Amino acid sequence: MTSRRTAAVAITFVAIAIVLSLSDRAPGLLRQLTDAGVAVWRRIEIAFAIDVDRDAIPWTSDEIAHLMLWGGGMLILGLVLRTRVRPDRLAVALFASSLALEVLQALVTARRSLSLADSAANALGIMVGLSLVVAAGLLWPVRSPTQP
Repeated sequence: MTSRRTAAVAITFVAIAIVLSLSDRAPGLLRQLTDAGVAVWRRIEIAFAIDVDRDAIPWTSDEIAHLMLWGGGMLILGLVLRTRVRPDRLAVALFASSLALEVLQALVTARRSLSLADSAANALGIMVGLSLVVAAGLLWPVRSPTQP
């Protein structure tokens, strides 16, 4: 195994350990992140005079938090690693990680369970993040140092 793969595997296991250790506190943290996201969205609604029917949104704040976290993770990692990893491969790896975390939290923790809605929200968030990474790559292509 190459050193990059070894480092990636190690970082993945550390991240999984951190997430599982925080799983008892995760609902509060997810709620805070969701509230922050809602506050940002409401400011966008006011600034652009957007009217959203909140009763028509089928997901709870937990699924919206999953969408925001995994989408944000895809966006950040996709932009940071765009010269090293293809965005589509990164998206597949993130989705596999999200599924692994869902299964692990059901197996290891007492308070968390496997949720199809959470997995769907993770996938949608990753797809949104992937779309933004691809759009950023089209708008601002990476240039090699020798190109003018």
